[in-house]
Amino acid sequence: WYRSKGSTPRLERRGGWALASGDALIETYYVLDRQARGTTLYQVPLTRRNEPLESVAALWHDDAGYTYDAPRDPEYARAILGMLEAETVIGDARGHRQPGARHVGITTSAVLTGEQSNTSIICAVEDGRPVILKVFRALHSGDNPDVVVQYAISAAGSALVPASLGFLSGE
Repeated sequence: WYRSKGSTPRLERRGGWALASGDALIETYYVLDRQARGTTLYQVPLTRRNEPLESVAALWHDDAGYTYDAPRDPEYARAILGMLEAETVIGDARGHRQPGARHVGITTSAVLTGEQSNTSIICAVEDGRPVILKVFRALHSGDNPDVVVQYAISAAGSALVPASLGFLSGE
């Protein structure tokens, strides 16, 4: 998802948010990369834990604990869906719940492979109907058509698209 492979990054932190959830500290950083080819704003979600996760490779480990790419940590998906459901505001993030959206309790989650500009997490949930959580890594100003169109079609009651649970927005 990093667009400027092969060049030296010129990074500047532009905001973010943090949330303690379960045994994890979830931190999302908004990082601006000012390249000669153009400027890109990235969302970099991380989780930090005192103990290692089984079957998930840590990005790094030091005396402070283990740091993971957050979408690979099941607690991240639980926290994001909780933020949507409660319409939580934390730092630069605001949860938006789809009116009438069902409550979901995640049992497991796994990251799909092969994507370029975002990360999709497939979540198995208690009611048996899986949830796809899409994490956009490269961010843009304004509404994202993938989000607002899905949200509007779902709000209209269409069964032709998966039901939207909501979305996170930020400034």
